[in-house]
Amino acid sequence: MKKMSFFHYLLFFTAVLSLGSCSVQKSVTAKSMDIYGSGVIHKPVIADLEVSSTKVTGTYNVINGTLFDAAKNEAIALLIKDNNADVIVEPKFELVQTMGSSKITITGFPATYKNFRPIEKADIELLNVGIVQKAKVEEPKTVKKKNGILIGIGTALTAILLGLLISTAI
Repeated sequence: MKKMSFFHYLLFFTAVLSLGSCSVQKSVTAKSMDIYGSGVIHKPVIADLEVSSTKVTGTYNVINGTLFDAAKNEAIALLIKDNNADVIVEPKFELVQTMGSSKITITGFPATYKNFRPIEKADIELLNVGIVQKAKVEEPKTVKKKNGILIGIGTALTAILLGLLISTAI
């Protein structure tokens, strides 16, 4: 049986590094679903929206390569979570990019839904006038964090070294 040479140790070490350098993905979603559709009949429910009179602000780090819309959606989800709210009213965004990092700041009014109740005749009149608004809900796209060119180089080197190892073993 042959002893392992320095080349074999180097090959093994490179393979382990290449496999261990996988990136981690994290995604936050803020999604709802309407129940309108064929075959669905429901009794409408009305709720009051209690909006705080105090503006809140949150600043969050943005992963490089993340699209601005995805960063906005994630910032909204984090601000909602941090303030125990259901929705942020009139959100304003500021994206600051510096060398190698980006931060997004969101400012808005946290609001919560209260007083859920069956629809009444007075509520129907408001619906007919058009006072009710539907919140725009988007699900952020998951953007894979890029670990740079080193992963590609490591993978290519591993493939070359494995090829050399197999050809010398044959």
